[in-house]
Amino acid sequence: MNRLVRTALLGGLVLVLGLYAFGTYNRKVQRDALAYERLQARAGFVERLGFAFALEQDERWLRELARVLGWFGAELRAAGDRHPEAQEVLRREARLQTESASSQWREFRDITENFAGRLRGGSYQPIASEPVRGMRFDLLSLRRDGYEGRSQLRIDLVVWGAPRREQVERDAQGRAESVQVTSELTLSALKLSLRDAQGAELGGLEGGGPVYWVAHPERFVPDFPPQAALAVWYVDPLPAEAASVVWSLEGGLQTLPGPALPVRFETTLAVQPDWRVRLGESY
Repeated sequence: MNRLVRTALLGGLVLVLGLYAFGTYNRKVQRDALAYERLQARAGFVERLGFAFALEQDERWLRELARVLGWFGAELRAAGDRHPEAQEVLRREARLQTESASSQWREFRDITENFAGRLRGGSYQPIASEPVRGMRFDLLSLRRDGYEGRSQLRIDLVVWGAPRREQVERDAQGRAESVQVTSELTLSALKLSLRDAQGAELGGLEGGGPVYWVAHPERFVPDFPPQAALAVWYVDPLPAEAASVVWSLEGGLQTLPGPALPVRFETTLAVQPDWRVRLGESY
């Protein structure tokens, strides 16, 4: 009897361990499958949209972008539906990362999520757009926002197709310990030249690189489309007599050793009422 009990217990233990091992293996297979399908979606996004960066017509560019964004979102949702347990693990890991992250990391995540929300919500309507060096520069908005305790103008820019470089740090066994993604595009000089209603110059504003530069948005919002970089500046409100502003941005593209390729994006905009100084503000 004791021998039968021992045999039964041993058999039960083997069965439990086998089921546990199978479950663990199955969960790993599902996570790997989800990761692969998400990677395929990202590659498909690049393949479908890359040609559109050079389009001269802004309207055609936005139609192509909307088409590929819709496809990309549907592919990510379908992959998650096929692997729901793995998808839930990803969501849980993202929540835990946000909860344990530094305040600076959460700040960059909030900025990235703001851009992502406009892409998802159909409110992505740049006020100026231009192909530059094989990339696409979208001046998304100038709007009032609080920064450092003051009401300032926030400038949001999206650059599609900016080249990136991955630097992988490995341990003694060759296993990847960390991956750092840097952009090969540098934005170094912002200038706003102001004119009144008669075209007379009123001076302007000059600044350097962006206050926030998100070269790898997927680090903060995993579902963010690939090949995008985000930039945010804050500048003082414009003088009351300003009627138009020439907005120009300069930088460099460093893909090979030697001098960087110069990059320039310029557009002229009619000044909106909310961009001007308000009562009690000074220029």
